[in-house]
Amino acid sequence: MNKEEPVDRQMQPEGSSVLPASASRSEEIQAIVLDFDDTLYSHKTNEIPAATSEALRRLKANGYLLGLCTSRFPSEFSRFDPSMFSIFDAIIEGTGSIVVKDGKMLSTSEIRPDTAGQIISYLCRENLPFLWITPDLEEHFSMDPGSQIRNFFMDWRGFCPDAKPWSGQRIMSIAFYDADAAQKEAIRQIGRETSIQFWGMSGQINADHVDKALGLQKFASLLHIKVSQIAAFGDGLNDITMLESAGIGIATGGSSAELQQHADMVAAPIEEGGIYLACRQLGLF
Repeated sequence: MNKEEPVDRQMQPEGSSVLPASASRSEEIQAIVLDFDDTLYSHKTNEIPAATSEALRRLKANGYLLGLCTSRFPSEFSRFDPSMFSIFDAIIEGTGSIVVKDGKMLSTSEIRPDTAGQIISYLCRENLPFLWITPDLEEHFSMDPGSQIRNFFMDWRGFCPDAKPWSGQRIMSIAFYDADAAQKEAIRQIGRETSIQFWGMSGQINADHVDKALGLQKFASLLHIKVSQIAAFGDGLNDITMLESAGIGIATGGSSAELQQHADMVAAPIEEGGIYLACRQLGLF
């Protein structure tokens, strides 16, 4: 939405929908939590849409708590101006692994040491490149990941972590690459007591039970509210548990049909004022 366009519209956006129960539940809402990529921040326009910024300003003025719940780890925000996050009361990073408030990391989740060791031993035997991250945010590749992965990291973060063999450090998260179907199944079996997300030939391994629903619980506990008092926005399949556990779960426009099946409401695309219009439709301002 262009800044000169009026954002104070009461129309329901084309293609959006809301379940009747959501309107009554909106009276209980005390906090709004958003995913980051293509929910708060548009990768189509490379910015937070003006209407979304206005929605956050109005929500804050009306006394609502604001939060982020993202799969990104702290180093993945290195290309962004830190001031864009100052409006948020707390940020949950690493798909629920890390709690940040007032710029300080308050808590982290760790993979059990024996499990982490078994997974890393397997990845090394199979000669699969992986990125290991400690609770102190030390992160290294196990080996040179190759030009394709290096270029991805340069585009995504603006830098690529160096290569350093793991030598027994505590582990918060492991991202692995280039695994075939048999290798992914072996990783799944070894990591039965972890949370694993796969995408293509890659995957992310976090501590057991770490997902965005846990992230929402951590946010609620930190700010002394109930999860049922949160309205959550998301666009990806890793947002399903967050939308299901929230008091009101809202899928952004353009998200997959599978995610939308788990949402109470489907908003317009964020570039068309979807966050603003959904909050307005729910009576949050």
